[in-house]
Amino acid sequence: MSTVLSLPRHNVSQSSLDRALNGPDKAVDDDQSTCAVTKKGVNEYWRIQFNQTLTVKGLSLIHI
Repeated sequence: MSTVLSLPRHNVSQSSLDRALNGPDKAVDDDQSTCAVTKKGVNEYWRIQFNQTLTVKGLSLIHI
């Protein structure tokens, strides 16, 4: 099992962009002052595709 503290260079996507500067890559760029932001609404999502099988022991989500 691998320990992953951050997730740069992974394939990330999201349903929409609320602001051009807050794309999906901002959620995994190792910079705690940035974030990914989608538009508000039903069926909005942020997605990451891992390059290997991982066990996720923690995850932080912030709803603004």
